[in-house]
Amino acid sequence: ITDSPQEIASKYRELLNFSVEKQTTELKDAYKVYTYLREALEDRNIYSFQISMPIEDARGFALSDKDPKVVVVNSQDEIEARIFTLMHEFGHVLLGETAISLTEFQTQDKIEKWCNQFASNFLLPTELANPIFSQKKETLTETKTLNTLKRKYKVSKAMLVYNMFNLNFITQSIYKSILERPTQIKAEGKQKIIDSRTQDQKCIAELGHKLPSLIADNMDKGFITYSDALNYLSIKTKYFEKVIKRTFK
Repeated sequence: ITDSPQEIASKYRELLNFSVEKQTTELKDAYKVYTYLREALEDRNIYSFQISMPIEDARGFALSDKDPKVVVVNSQDEIEARIFTLMHEFGHVLLGETAISLTEFQTQDKIEKWCNQFASNFLLPTELANPIFSQKKETLTETKTLNTLKRKYKVSKAMLVYNMFNLNFITQSIYKSILERPTQIKAEGKQKIIDSRTQDQKCIAELGHKLPSLIADNMDKGFITYSDALNYLSIKTKYFEKVIKRTFK
């Protein structure tokens, strides 16, 4: 907790090979950024799950007191917010702290504050944010500017204004006013979203690649049965091979 979250974030951008070019150009959208970072954590033996739960209950949580380390992200959240939560929870893993996170930026909790700063500096380092914000200073808080930066760097608007406030580009009152801007949702004509994903697609989305691979390996070694494997993965027989194939990169 006494280490600089900015310095640790810079270190892990390098370790996870998350360059500016990769973030803005190679990874075409926020979903690809999320997948890339999720798999990068799995490569470091950190299990990454997505669970659907009410946003007001939690944006995510981390289980860090014992091995294996686990980070969980709320699949109900927008994808840019999930990216932030993923790295926020990774911050908890680095600190060895098990926690349930609402990812509130205006927190006085030292650990939550450290994880917020780690995640925000990982996704938009100070040396990158300063010239960007300076260049767009006149229109920095306009919706068009925020949307442009959000799309380019695949980060949430809340994280953008959090960085702007921390780097003294905006005052606290402006920061709060931006976060309180109403989100316009048109109720008329609203249709229920149907999840058209197959069981194997859902399984990988929820469990990632590492756990299904571990389950398959334990089944091959005779530690668990085929029926056990299907139960752990919550899939039917016809999807098992498809899931296993998806676990190989």
